Amino acid sequence: MTTLPQLDGQTIDGLIFCKMVYTLFEDIIQSNEGVSRIRLRGKRANQTEKKLIEELLPICKFIHLKYRPGRYLSIKWINGNQQYDAELQQQGKLITQGYYPVTSYIESTTVMHKNDFLQRELLDTQGYTFGLEGISRSRSGQIESKATSYHNLEFIEIFSKLLIKGISKKLKLNYPQNTTLLVECFLNTIYTQDEWNTLILNVEQNIKNDKFQEILIFDSSSEKHACIYIHN
Repeated sequence: MTTLPQLDGQTIDGLIFCKMVYTLFEDIIQSNEGVSRIRLRGKRANQTEKKLIEELLPICKFIHLKYRPGRYLSIKWINGNQQYDAELQQQGKLITQGYYPVTSYIESTTVMHKNDFLQRELLDTQGYTFGLEGISRSRSGQIESKATSYHNLEFIEIFSKLLIKGISKKLKLNYPQNTTLLVECFLNTIYTQDEWNTLILNVEQNIKNDKFQEILIFDSSSEKHACIYIHN
């Protein structure tokens, strides 16, 4: 069984780190009310499920995309309120030849619709729900879900604004040199590849990445991802 203290502050080979994180995920899922724990993520900021979904699994996504022959990654995840979520040590030919820095950093953030937590709660209690735009909590405390529709690419415009806002907020803060920003998207509906490309294009046209080594944007429920590199 993997625990947060076993990961916290330890420099671990990237592939082993992923194995430990996935073991933690499976331990939770297979426990009593494990699915509910993952969906609801608790209310405490340092709660295990929240850290798992919002920091550890995104770091694993980064490792899977970047770890390769000539570029071997070791991760030191830190459970705290410092400027970044993890320190990255890199070894291999691609590092000695100057393609990537020996030391860099990872900061993770999530972007989701304001009703995402209500949708997860409703899925957990009744097992189904309509789309995010039609969900609200009544005065009695019950969550109501009504069917709604989007016009053309309206759903992309809505999520683009959320994504741009989330990235822009991070761009205003100070981070160490060679920091990668991981942006985990909980999309507002299912996206085709063309729709995903349109979303990323909207973001690229409305932000200037002058701070992060790269901004890695990915969909948490599919293999869709994109990188926005620094603008000189």
